[in-house]
Amino acid sequence: MITCDVCKKEIHKKKNELMSKYWFDWNSKTHPQIKHMCVNCWEKINKFRADLDNELQIQREEKTNKFIDKFFKQ
Repeated sequence: MITCDVCKKEIHKKKNELMSKYWFDWNSKTHPQIKHMCVNCWEKINKFRADLDNELQIQREEKTNKFIDKFFKQ
């Protein structure tokens, strides 16, 4: 029996619930404690990362606009 190291639920290989080895090769240095992950947890992580990317994009645009505005205030 394989369990997800994130949510601790049982993973069923036949139902394609196990994340691919690619993720573990990619993140093995930052999270070596994760040996198995279910697709559900992977999707939650991806959604969090996408939301964070959107937030950072908005912040970058706001800071860029403020920087450009400084030129017009001189």
